[in-house]
Formats: sequence, structure tokens, C-alpha cells
Amino acid sequence: MGLLSGLFDSRPDYVKDIKKKIEAYCLDLQSEIRGAIESDAIYYVENERNWKGIEDGFNRHNRNAEYYSLFFIYLTCRDLLKSGRFHIYAGLVGLEGNLTYGVGCDCLDRLVQRGYISNDDADSSKETMESYLTDIGIG
Repeated sequence: MGLLSGLFDSRPDYVKDIKKKIEAYCLDLQSEIRGAIESDAIYYVENERNWKGIEDGFNRHNRNAEYYSLFFIYLTCRDLLKSGRFHIYAGLVGLEGNLTYGVGCDCLDRLVQRGYISNDDADSSKETMESYLTDIGIG
């Protein structure tokens, strides 16, 4: 992006803030999964169909860029595991699958720690993600 690209960027500020937080979180990820998680999570925030819901969350539900960045990264991890992309064989993930699961769990733990979701909701979401590690492609 050039110097002037920021001047013509019509995306709302909250979209830009969430994208920056996603990029910052992804800096520390293993190279094996960084690209997939970062690009897919950014897709959630840059998809104009999601902007009304995000704006509503900011205005009425006390959600902020940190919440949405963690939530979108979690959704990305869940979706990647569910897709079977990191499975070596049916019901068996490779290193990338385990790393993705860990990132999703970390995001859920951070959401609990900051009071955005309950521990029970996080545990349920973790169980669902864990089932994708072993259930995809079996049956």
C-alpha cells in the first residue's frame, strides 16, 4: 500500500482497529499457520456484511476491537479445524492442526479473562474444536 492509500480507505475506523489487532496477535504465531489464520480472520472484519453487527456490538454491547479480534481469530481456528485442512488422515491432524487448536483455545481464554464470555461457554467451544481434531473424516 502506498502513502496515499490511507487517505482513500473508506473502511470504518473500527474495522481498521480490529484488523491491526489481528495482525499484531498473528505476529507471534508459527509460520505454518500464521498466513491462514491471519488472512481468514481479517476476512471476517473486512466483510462489509459484518460491519453492521460489529458496529452494533461497539455501540450497544460494550464490545471493542480487542474482543472482535480475539473472536474472529477463534472463529477462524474453529473453521480451519472443521474444514479438515490440517488433517493428515481421517481423524488425525498434523502439527498445524494442533497449533491452530492451541491458538483458538488461547483466544477463548483471553475472552474469558477479560469478561467477554463465560468459562462454560469457552469450555463448550473448546470441546467442539477438540472434536474436530479427531472426528473429521471418520464415519
